[in-house]
Amino acid sequence: MLTIAYILKMYPRFSETFIVNEILELERRGINVRIYSLHKPDDGRFHASLSRIKSQVIYVPQYPEMEPDRIQNAHRTLRQAHPEAYFRVYTQTQAKADPYAIKRFLQAGFIAEHMLRNPVDAMHAHFASSATRVANLIYHLIGVPYSLTAHAKDIFHDSVQPASLRGKIRDARFVVTVSDFNRSYLEEMMDEETADIRRLYNGIDLQRFRPSRTPRGGNLILSVGRLVEKKGFDVLIRACSLLAEWGLEFECEIIGKGDH
Repeated sequence: MLTIAYILKMYPRFSETFIVNEILELERRGINVRIYSLHKPDDGRFHASLSRIKSQVIYVPQYPEMEPDRIQNAHRTLRQAHPEAYFRVYTQTQAKADPYAIKRFLQAGFIAEHMLRNPVDAMHAHFASSATRVANLIYHLIGVPYSLTAHAKDIFHDSVQPASLRGKIRDARFVVTVSDFNRSYLEEMMDEETADIRRLYNGIDLQRFRPSRTPRGGNLILSVGRLVEKKGFDVLIRACSLLAEWGLEFECEIIGKGDH
């Protein structure tokens, strides 16, 4: 049976239903999924769909310095099994003199050692930030291939370092992103470097989400998301104004929460 390790910053997370749906579909297709979470959940709310997931969840030490025995034992075993790769990655990490980079290296070593005892065929990381950094380090430590899904903040935020992002994409087997705009942006960033970047929309189960009533005029526009500027609800409202000017009958419902 094919086994894929999911590397996630936090699992489960209330807002990340797309990850839950993805794992459920993989399980439905007979793929064994193992989840490595870099943080323990802190949302306090959980979707009912989580009860349907059968995948094993392994919580990586969130603060490696607070669990030195677990970290040291894992790294010792990993160093003995792959000395050349270990010291290469260790040296590169130390040269950065960055506590964040050291933390991810320690977490990556913990996961890599676990994978030596419990092999996987591939890894997939959601978001091109910390989860993908850990997957990239594991790849360089023990050679397990990885793929990643890039979303928004992880590629567009001012804090994103283009050289670092290009390196993660360069080493990946393939990259999934959620829109054509994202795909074009990443392809342009990679310039002439070869990269397999695919657009794949976040899907929903249409058997579970069906209209329970007929809206006025037969047309319902539904938008769900956090009520923050970057979600673009102002654009939706302006679009609805145009539809009203054109004499079209419809209802628009916005579901979410925020400051406004």
